[in-house]
Amino acid sequence: MFGIAAIVVMLCSFDMEYDELLANLRRAGMWLPAVVGLWIIIYLFNTLSWYIIIRDGKKGTPIPFWKVYKLTVSGFALNYATPVGLMGGEPYRIMELTPYVGASKATSSVILYVMMHIFSHFCFWLFILLWIYVNVYVGKCIHTCPTGIFMPFETPLFIEPALSISPLFSERVVLCALRPQKHGLQ
Repeated sequence: MFGIAAIVVMLCSFDMEYDELLANLRRAGMWLPAVVGLWIIIYLFNTLSWYIIIRDGKKGTPIPFWKVYKLTVSGFALNYATPVGLMGGEPYRIMELTPYVGASKATSSVILYVMMHIFSHFCFWLFILLWIYVNVYVGKCIHTCPTGIFMPFETPLFIEPALSISPLFSERVVLCALRPQKHGLQ
């Protein structure tokens, strides 16, 4: 009931004409359902990882998977809505999970899930730094891939953050980015 009331308040205080909103939705076209579908899959993976932590290797679990999915999505929504990232959704998840598994298991599963989530981001960025080191500092340049597999890493969105990572190879990143492309890739 609170969610419906919040939607009504948002629609009444919306700072955009409804025609403009519909025009923007039409302009988004097929990309809006594609992005929503992608996030549904991402949240399914997040839910599966948290569900595995909650189950703790046991066959049966007192909480259904789709309830955990609901807690995952609503917990992330609270995290996005609060000014301090991980301060809104986690207490909510603990409070909602406590009736099913107890306070200590709910707390430990949420903390372990968040730690593993942060660790996966750390591993991803560590892999990217390793990739930059191998392809830039060791001597192979970003532009030498004849198949174009690593082409997304050649965008300014990737190179600009790489420049701020470390002054040790920032100069080589710029030189490789400015070097003419090899193998006829444009």
